[in-house]
Amino acid sequence: MEITEQLIRRVERLERQSKFIKIVNAIVLAAFVAMAEFPIPSALSKPAPGPVNATQVNLFSTNGSLLARLGNSANGGVLTFFDQGGNKTVQVGMGPTSSMAGLTVFDGNALNRGTGKLRGQWGISSQNGAAEIFADQNGQGRAILSTTGGDGGDAMNFYDTAGKQTAFVGESADGTGAGLVVFDGNNLAPGQHIARAGFGVGTVSAQLGGGFGEGIVDSKGVPRYTDGIQFDESAPGAFAYDVNGKLRVGMYSGSTNNFAGVFTNDASGTTRSTFGQSVDGSFSFSALRDSTGTLQVNAYSSGDGTISGLNVSDAAGNLREFLNQTPSGVGLGIFDGSIGITNGGTLVFHAP
Repeated sequence: MEITEQLIRRVERLERQSKFIKIVNAIVLAAFVAMAEFPIPSALSKPAPGPVNATQVNLFSTNGSLLARLGNSANGGVLTFFDQGGNKTVQVGMGPTSSMAGLTVFDGNALNRGTGKLRGQWGISSQNGAAEIFADQNGQGRAILSTTGGDGGDAMNFYDTAGKQTAFVGESADGTGAGLVVFDGNNLAPGQHIARAGFGVGTVSAQLGGGFGEGIVDSKGVPRYTDGIQFDESAPGAFAYDVNGKLRVGMYSGSTNNFAGVFTNDASGTTRSTFGQSVDGSFSFSALRDSTGTLQVNAYSSGDGTISGLNVSDAAGNLREFLNQTPSGVGLGIFDGSIGITNGGTLVFHAP
């Protein structure tokens, strides 16, 4: 009787286990059916492409430090990088102002001590075209290198600590000249921001050609001094001007007119004196003229010393006196001045 009861209990347990196994099998079968109808994507498969919309994306290090931030500003999109201390190092995108876009670097971080000021920019600017800007520790732009801009062609502009322009190095927009220009009105020289001196090279015109030269102007912008030399080196010279910009003194050596010397002009531009010699050294001379340009005194000497003399004329240009020496002898003459000697004037005194 006990054995029968034990068998019955065992059969009941087997039936219960059989029912449980059937239920489990049914669940597993249902799972496989579901998997067949809805395949699970592989872990190696790529997600479907699509946009990610956000107003800001932050990148953190493993220790929680902010390393980069992609966001927007009042001027447009910008990507900013930070050091481990959270200090800004580099920014890419629109600059601090809407006038420039590109790459901006800052101080006040692990790379450069400071207070977080802008120290350099590389990009494109509405004012300077493609440009590089270098700033001091106060964030003041001290040098701007631009390929095109408001001043013309390629250029490098320098500024003082207050942002006043001090110098310009560059090329003209039309490509006809290049050089260096310095300005007043800054911490180097008082004034009204006038180009006071320059040195450069350029082509003046097809007729005049070109060359190298420099110039200095006064505080009103009036040229006061220039010098230069042509590309063909035919007539190097230096010239000084008065307060009205009138040429008053010149010095040059020209192969074209065979002259090397100095001349002076009066305020009206009339040449009053000339001192010099021929480029080839064959003669030397000096000449004095009145305000009308009439020759008054002329002294001359040949290069070998065989001929020399002095001529004196009156206001009308008539020869009144002469003194000379030649291989033929020495002469001295005084004329009455009624008629110029070239027209057969009367010789009133002559010492052979």
